Amino acid sequence: MSTEVESQGFFSRLAGSLFGVLFGLVLLLVGPMLLFWNEGRAVKTAAAIAEGASSAIHVDAASVAAGNDGRLVHVNGQATTGEVLKDATFGVEVPALVLIRNVEMFQWKENVESRSEKKLGGGKKTVKEYSYEKVWSEKLLDSKRYNDAGHDNPSAMPHQSTKETAKVVEVGAFQLDDTLKNMLSGARSVPYTAEFLARTAWKDSADGVAVSGGMLYLGDPAKPKVGDVRVGFESITPGPVSVLGKQTGNSLGRYATSNGYAVHDLAMGTKGMDEMFAAQESANNVLTWILRPLGLGIIFVGLMSILGPLRVMADIIPFFGEMAGCMMFVVAGAGSLACGLPTMGVAWVFYRPLLGIALLVVGALFLAVVVGAVVVAMRSRAQPA
Repeated sequence: MSTEVESQGFFSRLAGSLFGVLFGLVLLLVGPMLLFWNEGRAVKTAAAIAEGASSAIHVDAASVAAGNDGRLVHVNGQATTGEVLKDATFGVEVPALVLIRNVEMFQWKENVESRSEKKLGGGKKTVKEYSYEKVWSEKLLDSKRYNDAGHDNPSAMPHQSTKETAKVVEVGAFQLDDTLKNMLSGARSVPYTAEFLARTAWKDSADGVAVSGGMLYLGDPAKPKVGDVRVGFESITPGPVSVLGKQTGNSLGRYATSNGYAVHDLAMGTKGMDEMFAAQESANNVLTWILRPLGLGIIFVGLMSILGPLRVMADIIPFFGEMAGCMMFVVAGAGSLACGLPTMGVAWVFYRPLLGIALLVVGALFLAVVVGAVVVAMRSRAQPA
């Protein structure tokens, strides 16, 4: 473990905060754009789902009816394939819809704990503590950026994680296109065995290769060294699925609605048509409510960045700086609502006018409150004591 102390003077902090203003202005463009796009996406997706639900039909997976060509159909059946998926490098061969190789390397990982302390006069002292541990990681950890020497990782992964999907996946008389095949889920572990190892180039290796815990180790599993690799496998095996897709010949795939948005889905197990459309509606609502706070949060960070120079100047006396920080937090929070709600309202005006107008009114009220509070504060400071 090592410790690094970094001191930053008032003028250095002030200069950094001025660059933060530019960053904040960018965020004030990105946040409203995300909110506007999200509202349009949500409405168009909902319209596409409703259009699909009104036109989709359930068909029997056992046969393909030419009269349904071009229509959105719902199918229940067994997802099957006649293929045996192979990983030649590691000797794995399994009858499966999907075969996944997971590769991890034993590496040094840097952990950083940081704490800051404001100093009288506007300066700041930051203390960073660096610690290191060895971990299995699927990603290459770049040790060139580490603070302490002696914790070097290899510069590249000797093997990569992969995913192989059967070329032909059938559900009864239908075949799934790549879009639907990519929705297959529910992978389960494939224990690595001595039989797999016997097919590899390492089968005659006297040391440095071992099978343990259902995984292949290129190294000693009991005492791994930095650079050692372990490989595990997962597969998605044939089983019941439910599919929504456009019928084109005997193929099922992406169905484009009149507004250009796609309606297609694959769920593991047996699901009814109404249940699948309800799940799509729920997913659309969840994504919408994830992106709304994200957009407001981007605006909030932008406003805090713009107010940064004021916070730095207030930090000349740390106590006043903390008070100013609390006030800026409140102002930025109210400002993000005052900016975000009207943005969403304008977007909704294009799609759902009544709700859009309501959001504009609420946003205008927030803006009026914020402006009023600022005006009152400025007047109270301007009045002589």
